[in-house]
Amino acid sequence: MLAESAYFCAISACAAAVFAGSPTVTISAGEIIGTTLSPLNQPTSTGHANAYLGIPFAKSPPERFSPPETPDSWENPLRAQELKPACIQQATGRTPTQDFLAEEWNIVKLHQSEDCLYLNVYAPEDASPSNKKAVLFWIHGGNLQIGSASFPFYNGTSLAVNEDVVVVTINYRLGVFGFSNCPEICKKERNVGFLDQRLALDWVSRNIEQFGGDATRVTIFGQSAGGYSVKQLVANPPTPQPFQAAIIQSQQVLLGRNGKENYYKLLKAFNCRDLPCLRDVPAEDIKVYTGLKRLSFPPTSDDATSLTDVRDSFCDNKFANTPIMLGTTKDEATIFVKQFFDLAKDPWASEDLVFDFLGLGDERDRSSLKRAYPDAVNPSPFAQEFSDLAPLERQYPDGLRALPPNERLMQSVVQSEGPKYFGGRVYHKEEPPFGQHQVLDDLRSWKLALLSRIVTDLVFNCPTASISGYISDRGYNVWRYRYCAAFPNLTPFPDAGAWHGTEIPEVFGTYPLKNDHGKATEQQIRLSAHMQHVWAEFAKNPDKGPGWAKVQPNSSDRSLADFGSNGSSKHAVVPWSSVDAACKLVQTYSDLLGFAW
Repeated sequence: MLAESAYFCAISACAAAVFAGSPTVTISAGEIIGTTLSPLNQPTSTGHANAYLGIPFAKSPPERFSPPETPDSWENPLRAQELKPACIQQATGRTPTQDFLAEEWNIVKLHQSEDCLYLNVYAPEDASPSNKKAVLFWIHGGNLQIGSASFPFYNGTSLAVNEDVVVVTINYRLGVFGFSNCPEICKKERNVGFLDQRLALDWVSRNIEQFGGDATRVTIFGQSAGGYSVKQLVANPPTPQPFQAAIIQSQQVLLGRNGKENYYKLLKAFNCRDLPCLRDVPAEDIKVYTGLKRLSFPPTSDDATSLTDVRDSFCDNKFANTPIMLGTTKDEATIFVKQFFDLAKDPWASEDLVFDFLGLGDERDRSSLKRAYPDAVNPSPFAQEFSDLAPLERQYPDGLRALPPNERLMQSVVQSEGPKYFGGRVYHKEEPPFGQHQVLDDLRSWKLALLSRIVTDLVFNCPTASISGYISDRGYNVWRYRYCAAFPNLTPFPDAGAWHGTEIPEVFGTYPLKNDHGKATEQQIRLSAHMQHVWAEFAKNPDKGPGWAKVQPNSSDRSLADFGSNGSSKHAVVPWSSVDAACKLVQTYSDLLGFAW
């Protein structure tokens, strides 16, 4: 894990064209009239999808903080032709990351409501109860705080038209509305956001065949917090199990562990003593307060919908024995680390913000992590310019060897008001090529790249390696991938790389043909077609696998699929060792900090 950002704005203009068709289905609750869509960013495509937008899968609005209930029937035909509002978004959280996401993802302009428990169905035109298709069930990301099935890049039209599958996208409650941490509520009913997801899955089991979907061939997939949700569904599967396979993309949530404390802060803020009082507070007031105070509400570990450590599911013989594909992007963390660099006055302060956010306050731990990336540490951006200073570097303690050569000296240059004299050169504050700004720019770029690699491994890549290996070692079928491509029309800032969520428009076929950042490239178009096919074929026949070797149990000879590397529009099979070089050290910190399992 993503989002409706400035660099995705053009997607809303290319998601799908509306045609005059009005497909109709009848389920137990009543008749539903949909619409007909065609993918706009594929001008050679002549196919259409039957789209049913905004179908209630629960009573909506639900009672605040309570589990969802099955919706009532309707007498008149339900016109399911427009997307419904998003659930209430928590645009800020415990760190500036949430402020950054709110600004970049345009959350403030998103129509939001507690009346939000709806789903969308995209089906091939020829799908019917007698011609059933495999189903892809999408759970959006957003740190369990933001996101919506209505975001244009989750439009399932291209997958339905080009890959002959049914796509379902859902809303679920977020933030305190979805994960209240309220001790007055039974533990197994506190994670109503996860319960919303489960009721939507139950709705699919009961109704999807009327849309031409095969209820016995449902693959759940999600990204970021959506991937985390899929992981929890696999670790705590409903009975009977409503899915046959799972795809977990860049799974993670970063919400801290003080949910109950934050719930009590919320009560106090509105002069409430109990839950009934808080149910009467206007939703907008709660939204504003939790945002301003940066209150986060993580899921409660309840042994029913959520586990802090999914390995416990194996101990209890609960983990679903189902084919799993999981993976990450090459540069997950750039989009998060970048915002700390935008906030801080210099690269050293930025580094402190990043490590403090991760919970790494000890300088020895920080240096240890940086030493896991020797190719990034040496050579530094100053190796050539300041090679004559190498003897001086020996004066610094070994604990600083993980820093780029001469960084402490450069810090002295940056902080000085007058000229500095090193190695026979004079460094002025403003004078190029060795002035303050040049030093700062070089060092900022270097640190951004290094810290992004560390956070990518710490939070995403190494946990994914550990989980996939652990699952495989217990006899389950699992396949791993990595997404490596970067394209101009999906690049929010220079050197963003394959950032967290950038694979989503490729999987859905919703990349913009053209926007302010650039045009779709031939590689991008072909890679998207390939990834759509891989995802869809896995949904159709997950036991066969996605097209590369599964993770071998108890083996050091493991491989994964690398999508879009080196300009390719396909995937290459590469060894884990080429991706996980730092994980032997980094995974220890992932485990200690609660990112691993």
